[in-house]
Amino acid sequence: MKPGIPRPVTLVTAITIMLVGIIISIPVAFLNISSIPIEEAGVGAPAALTGYFVAASIQLIFIYLIFSGRNWARYIYVVLLLLGIILGLDGPNTVSVYHQSSVFNHWIQMVLNVVVLVLLLVPATTAWFKELKIHKLSQ
Repeated sequence: MKPGIPRPVTLVTAITIMLVGIIISIPVAFLNISSIPIEEAGVGAPAALTGYFVAASIQLIFIYLIFSGRNWARYIYVVLLLLGIILGLDGPNTVSVYHQSSVFNHWIQMVLNVVVLVLLLVPATTAWFKELKIHKLSQ
């Protein structure tokens, strides 16, 4: 962050919610993986665990980039959020749900994603990114 340009509460709240979403999904991922039937566990469990950690890592990278003022990362993340919300409206993928907590987590994540989407697009957040750009260009 550039000195003298404090982050708006909306951005800090959005980042906090994103981190909470990752933290909430960790135990659910392990519950879901531990519930994979034994005949599928050989391939399914490592692949599911790897997929979860790759997705969480990518999200953490975007969180860092957005928090540090990269507006392009905010735009990409907003597009990914929109795609996730649209594709997630019909419910969780029942093929990969082995534990009931995954269904509950899906809807919690959907609500969190909608809140984050709104917070990333409110005028206060947009103004902060514009102010950073102006500050960067003036140097």
